[in-house]
Amino acid sequence: LGVISGTNGYLLEDLDVYGDILAVSAHEDGVLVYDVSSPTNPQLQYSIPTNNSWTVSLDENYIYVADQSNIMQYEYGSSEYINVLELSNSIKDVFIGTHIYVALGSGGVSVINKDNFLLIDTYNTSALANKLDVVNFNGEDIIAISDWDDVEVLKMINNQLDLVGFKNTTKRTMSVAMKDNFIYSAEWAAVQAFEFGEIDGPDIDLDVYELNYPYTNNGESYTLNVEVTNNGNEILDIIDAYTTNGEFSYTFLNDLNPGESQIIEVTYTANSNNASGSYRIISNDRDEPEIICETNGNINGANIGQEAPDFELDVMANGSGTFSLSDNSGKIIVIAFFAPN
Repeated sequence: LGVISGTNGYLLEDLDVYGDILAVSAHEDGVLVYDVSSPTNPQLQYSIPTNNSWTVSLDENYIYVADQSNIMQYEYGSSEYINVLELSNSIKDVFIGTHIYVALGSGGVSVINKDNFLLIDTYNTSALANKLDVVNFNGEDIIAISDWDDVEVLKMINNQLDLVGFKNTTKRTMSVAMKDNFIYSAEWAAVQAFEFGEIDGPDIDLDVYELNYPYTNNGESYTLNVEVTNNGNEILDIIDAYTTNGEFSYTFLNDLNPGESQIIEVTYTANSNNASGSYRIISNDRDEPEIICETNGNINGANIGQEAPDFELDVMANGSGTFSLSDNSGKIIVIAFFAPN
């Protein structure tokens, strides 16, 4: 159908549609509000000014705009808010259900009363609450959160957000969507599907799926831990547990009762330049009979704790010339690598 006119030159982050209204968040350029009564010919009606809008959500009566750490409520046709509430962190996502549910990144998840626009409760998730989705299941709002390392499921119990479900996805969990009690998790190059509810059999989970050891001199050792948990309702029978590289030793893993956890010590003893492998557990978990935690020791190259090798690169944006690591000695340097897939 082509590009909607008037959107060129903007940095567009999020959008929502309700009835004949489309709202698009455009960071510092505000929220663009379109009439889509003719779906193939959207018409820009007006814009709502913001400092930095990341997300927007609509219901039958209002537009809810996330402007940095403020959640703001607007009547249709107006660019003047009627309610505003400042929250503890910048807002990443908003869902309008029985209440207003807000993902706050490292600030967790907040729930707001729709009638009086007052904060009801905030739940501090374990990592970074990025996106959320809500369904009404068996008469209750169930909130699924993509929390970077995991999916967390919350619901309101006596006006408090409580954790009622959890799954360490082993990947970067960027977004979630729900259908009834099924949760779909977007994780960079893959989508996983989970069913929320009581687990009939055993269910194994690890607190980490990668052990990265600092540089260790030959002949010396370093120990990291992995916590194994049975989140199911039957005994987790450990059929086998082992490492694939003899430089990594480990403590014995017992069978686990429902709800029981055990910390396994995995010790790396260095005797060569390259050391990688995995700690593997085979159990009677029905959907994950084998679970893997990577173990990474010394490598040929830059190791944690060693002096970084110097480099020089051309400045491609926000300046000119070259950048060298040695010219910035004593400063904290962050290097971010982005994979195309």
